[in-house]
Amino acid sequence: MTKRIGCWIPLLVVAALWVSHAAAQQAAAAPAAPPQLRSLRAPIPAPPIQHVLLIGWDGVQRHHLLELLVAGKLPNLARLIDEGSFETIGVSGHTTDTKSGWAQILTGYDPDVTGVYSNRQYQPIPEGLSIFERVEKAFGTDKVFSAAVTGKAQHVGSLGPGLRKEGAAQEETMRPGQPFHLTRKALDVWEGDKVREADEVGEPALKHIRSTEGKRLFAFVHFSDPDHKGHAFGENSPEYEQAIVKCDEWLGKLVELLRSMGIYDSTGVYVVTDHGFDEGAKSHAYAPRSWLATNDKAVTSGGHMRDIALTILVRLGIDVSKLEPAYDGRPLVDMDPFPLRRARAGAGS
Repeated sequence: MTKRIGCWIPLLVVAALWVSHAAAQQAAAAPAAPPQLRSLRAPIPAPPIQHVLLIGWDGVQRHHLLELLVAGKLPNLARLIDEGSFETIGVSGHTTDTKSGWAQILTGYDPDVTGVYSNRQYQPIPEGLSIFERVEKAFGTDKVFSAAVTGKAQHVGSLGPGLRKEGAAQEETMRPGQPFHLTRKALDVWEGDKVREADEVGEPALKHIRSTEGKRLFAFVHFSDPDHKGHAFGENSPEYEQAIVKCDEWLGKLVELLRSMGIYDSTGVYVVTDHGFDEGAKSHAYAPRSWLATNDKAVTSGGHMRDIALTILVRLGIDVSKLEPAYDGRPLVDMDPFPLRRARAGAGS
């Protein structure tokens, strides 16, 4: 059986993945091969997932990621894809930066709903719209353990309005509340609002996941290293590559913990990025080619960044058609080309 990678990957990269897979099959004791390709097919019937581990690799360019997969440098991500799929994700409706990217991923809504348009134009996401709050409302706050551990400060921040130094100029001015200022109150654990490297994110994430205590787990673990190294050294630098490899190492540790807890088979693991990176540059001024890697066999198509939250909610068994405001996206578990809002309007509901 072959695995499918989203159909818009450049042909040369697709060919390389096929060649690499064939070579791996011929080698008796070869290390884990890069993820195989899967042809377009009907969705796989799959029961709803019970737990969610959403992992953010900040600022990871899709092409660079695929090169590392082909080279066998991301074995944990490759194993995850072999269980599920790798899908191409597009960015539209906002700039390719951190605030707007994670706001859309963690809500499923465009900036006209969240108020988060870019790193410079933002507001706190309105209460009740985050995927954390949706899950807790659906299953009960006493039955869900929700946690977020992040590696950035202001762009994935939760501070309220006030005088702060932000941006390149670092001038102290009155700033609005950060995107997750209202969201954090709904979580059992919010450990963020500071810049830290992968080890400083991964270790507390392991600790918090261990404390799930029989509840549904919904955890967001955000690694900022690739974005920081890209800005400092450039997208084609050894430092940028090593930061991605470090993220893969932590993916392996997190998956191993889920296995040891006996909940991996009922957990949807979704690895995503908020934006890509300009080729060979230290910026992501126009980097809309994102991606999603998952162990979830029900995910069968690529789409847009707004579709990720919707996909997770649907896989948890939540009836998203009843949620307001209506979503413009679509779950990636089928090939339905129509957004839910349009489908609902057509049904007269």
